[in-house]
Amino acid sequence: MEADQDLRALFNFLRREPVMFLRLQRFLLRTIQFERSLMTLLDDTNRRMDEIEGRNAQEEMEEDAVPQEPEFDEAEAESAPLPENDDDDGESWPYEAEWAPLPNDENEEPAVQVAPMEMSGTEEPVESIRELVLRTRTMQIPVPATHEVLAAVTPEEFHPADLGDLPEQLQRELQVPQAEPYTVVREQGNNNIGNL
Repeated sequence: MEADQDLRALFNFLRREPVMFLRLQRFLLRTIQFERSLMTLLDDTNRRMDEIEGRNAQEEMEEDAVPQEPEFDEAEAESAPLPENDDDDGESWPYEAEWAPLPNDENEEPAVQVAPMEMSGTEEPVESIRELVLRTRTMQIPVPATHEVLAAVTPEEFHPADLGDLPEQLQRELQVPQAEPYTVVREQGNNNIGNL
């Protein structure tokens, strides 16, 4: 009761301050809406959990209802004759069965058929595959076949941005050192760097 009186006194005071009163009112409305949405989500989650538990119970009952193997008749097994072997070693037949070739092994074709290589006088472009390794998986990306054409590129002079009002010490540190121009020649996958 005392808390209700304190809240009423607060609301009466804030009615004289309309901006603060509106802010408090909006805050309380958002809080109530948030609480209702949390309660709705909790009810949905509980309902889903009950459904999942019901499905799991049904699956367990279905697994238990799986027909079991027919019972083993011991009397029939005792009266059945043992396999006959020419040699006296009764342990050799399982070993031989393990190493016997499976039927149709020779008739099977490889899963991936290899295309015959064709050689021509001109060099054809080769498609390559690049791998992109992510945290969860590796993706293989086919790179279309292209003819590599070497182009002569003239080196461009680097123009640093205006250093403006920086202190002289920082300007010296940021200045680009003078470098001699160079060329990169690509031949058969090798990169050769040389001076002009």
